[in-house]
Amino acid sequence: MLNRYFIIDDFYRDPDRLVETALKSPKESSSRGKYAGVMTLDSFLSNEQRLFFENLLDEKPINSATQLNGRIRFSTPGDYYKQNIHFDGGKTRWSGVVYLSKNHPEVEGTNFWENRKTGLEEIPRTEEGSIKHGLNTKEKIKNLLEIEGVDDSYWKKTFSVPYKYNRLVLFRPWLFHSPGQAFGDSIESSRIVQTLFLAL
Repeated sequence: MLNRYFIIDDFYRDPDRLVETALKSPKESSSRGKYAGVMTLDSFLSNEQRLFFENLLDEKPINSATQLNGRIRFSTPGDYYKQNIHFDGGKTRWSGVVYLSKNHPEVEGTNFWENRKTGLEEIPRTEEGSIKHGLNTKEKIKNLLEIEGVDDSYWKKTFSVPYKYNRLVLFRPWLFHSPGQAFGDSIESSRIVQTLFLAL
């Protein structure tokens, strides 16, 4: 499949109920992982959504690529993070988010990038490509993500999806991407997204 993005508005029939449930559910104690914000400990994906993704992507069966699939992330300005511009590795075939903050400022939801030094818009997926672009060791990839990836001056923005309530965005995980600006001053008013990591 050549598609790189899918953008679908009004994804959930009752997103308010999902957010209400997520707000009441157990969460991480603090923002201490790779990305800004705290996440629910539970996933909120049903078989109905799995079947939807199978039909949309024409790929079966769709499974979870990581334990983060379907969980809800809440991010506010100042939350700790180690990575910003990144790619999603492992078994993931499609990454995605559903934007779930009903009252949100006019901000970008997800940004996509080209590395100025290499001209790459995605992480190389072959050994030959990794060697050619100097990304053939874990240390070099860590440097890309944790040094260059947190400094926009190393990158050129290629495409942005505006944040819109109940909008689903699916994209290829090897694309360099980053979340848009965080907002709010509490969990309730924060940037709320559901994260998706889909595998075959």
